Amino acid sequence: MKRLLLLLLCAALLLSGCALLGSPADPTDPKPTDATKSTAPIDPTDGAPAPTTASDPTDEATEPTDNSAELFDPEQETCIVDGQVRVMGKMLFTPLMGMTAGKYNEYLGHGGGVRLYNAQGTMYGNAVRFLNMKGKAIFEEGKLVGMGPIDNHAGFVSDFVSVESGAPCIVAEYSVDVYNEEEQLYVGAHKYWYALWAVEGKEPVYGILLDQDGYTMDDLIELAKSVTFTEDAFVDEYK
Repeated sequence: MKRLLLLLLCAALLLSGCALLGSPADPTDPKPTDATKSTAPIDPTDGAPAPTTASDPTDEATEPTDNSAELFDPEQETCIVDGQVRVMGKMLFTPLMGMTAGKYNEYLGHGGGVRLYNAQGTMYGNAVRFLNMKGKAIFEEGKLVGMGPIDNHAGFVSDFVSVESGAPCIVAEYSVDVYNEEEQLYVGAHKYWYALWAVEGKEPVYGILLDQDGYTMDDLIELAKSVTFTEDAFVDEYK
């Protein structure tokens, strides 16, 4: 009986040892090779869209615009071209020594214009266009001899003098009342020189105003003599 119990105990120990060791490996199972092993770190971009390549700046590129070659736009600005000031592309003149011209300003005059500056950048005048001036220009026997009132609290205070120019031209001294904002009253007058151009039965009227603090009448006459106009500068009716 004791021998039977000993045999059963040995058999149980043998079976439990086989279970712990497990079944032998199947020799047909594929072994890992170098091709299937990977030592590279995980790429965080895996699964992300592939990055696009940088575009070639020459692909279907638009040719750069040469602003210096653009035609003058009379409705946008006034500039000095080939040594001449162009006022809205209609009135041209040679600036005095050191004089420069700003850009087109629609609020100057009564139809737009350009400010004129000296060599130090101080504003000393305007070149302007006047619309709706019918009846203001005074002609005698086809000759321009005078000009009616242009602005309130201002007026011509000398005789008109004719000047040879690109269109009928007169020059005169011009006085503008000076208004003191703080005192809310007129406290004196400031003097200018004015040159005006007009063609009988045509519109508009053009003018150049120079401050007497910076220029003389002779300066204005010199400037006026250089003025020319395009063929369409004066029209039957301005629209």
